[in-house]
Amino acid sequence: MRFFALLLCLCLLMGLCACGNRTGGAYTKIATLAEGTYGIGFRNEDPAADYVEAAMKVLAAGGQIHESAVRWFGDDPTYFPGDPGALDGLATPEARTFIMGVDIDNFPMSYKSGDQYAGFDVELAQQVCQLLGWELRFQEIGDEAQAYVELSSGNVDCVWGGMMLGAEETKFRVVGPYMDCDLVVVVLAGNHLGSLRKLADKSVAMNDAEKYKNASEASALPNTVGEVRSLSIGSDRLFDGLVKGTYDAILTDSAAALYYMR
Repeated sequence: MRFFALLLCLCLLMGLCACGNRTGGAYTKIATLAEGTYGIGFRNEDPAADYVEAAMKVLAAGGQIHESAVRWFGDDPTYFPGDPGALDGLATPEARTFIMGVDIDNFPMSYKSGDQYAGFDVELAQQVCQLLGWELRFQEIGDEAQAYVELSSGNVDCVWGGMMLGAEETKFRVVGPYMDCDLVVVVLAGNHLGSLRKLADKSVAMNDAEKYKNASEASALPNTVGEVRSLSIGSDRLFDGLVKGTYDAILTDSAAALYYMR
């Protein structure tokens, strides 16, 4: 038992080993550089947050969130609590236009396909607004680093769409969290790059959002691999580049990894 306990500790502490690797489809996750959660940001004291939170509980109880999650990820990684009567204690919602601030570089949570907005979070927002009788409008914004500015300016009513937000936020209210959002390193399966150590002379690409830069620097990734490329592209294009051999590995979020590894 002591041997197995020691082995487990080594797997948790040695980020350069292959412990915890997971392969799905054509890809292998070889490391987790940061942990986080997805949430929905609202202005403090905005009653819209209460209605959206209650609507999410109703959808969770009815199985709609589960069905969407399985369709996008092959499984259900969400953990929003279900309550079929969550809206009963609130006044009937008034008709309104609800503006969702969305980052379109967060495939498969939120992205743009032609002129249409799509993604798991976009689908959830559409279901919420249908339940509440609200008209949903999208406003493209930056990543979660811009959440407070967008909300406080009144530019949007919420920030939602692959937003890595924790319940400890104080500048604005966060509904959720409803799903884990880890930042992970992914390689092509079968290429024998099973650990960060094997990327010593290889290239790693990532989106230029602040969360990826922070995770990269905190983990000393630039000192571990041959090259880190920060690109203004979404996770779907990162995976495309990985398949084409444009770079050897990518730093992406766990939702994108789940989608491509399903």
